[in-house]
Amino acid sequence: MCRLGGGKMNSILVSSLSETLSDGVVTFLLGMAIVFLVLALIILVIKVMTALMDRKSEAKKKEIPEPEPVPAIASAETEPEQEELIAVIAAAVACMAQAEGKRLKIRSFRRVGRDSSAWGQSGRQDALNRF
Repeated sequence: MCRLGGGKMNSILVSSLSETLSDGVVTFLLGMAIVFLVLALIILVIKVMTALMDRKSEAKKKEIPEPEPVPAIASAETEPEQEELIAVIAAAVACMAQAEGKRLKIRSFRRVGRDSSAWGQSGRQDALNRF
């Protein structure tokens, strides 16, 4: 049997391997620390921006006065059928508003013609079927 390099060569390889592994572990830990610090910084920036936007929206809400109700204008040419339709729509909106805790007012309405596109008719039908 032939011996290659003796014990000195093995100890050099082992020390070189341990140094390389320790350098790798240090690099890994440093990289992970940097990633977590950057993520924490991003979270902090998002929270600060959210707080600033909330303050800004609260200030806008305070500045905007609540609109005064506009009395319904009934024209002389309204038919009894249209008046009944208006009453039904107003009752439905009032019922939905009470359920959601909002105050809604009907300011105007108009009939949608039958000559609108199929996509428009389908969208209106889907909106009505939700209720």
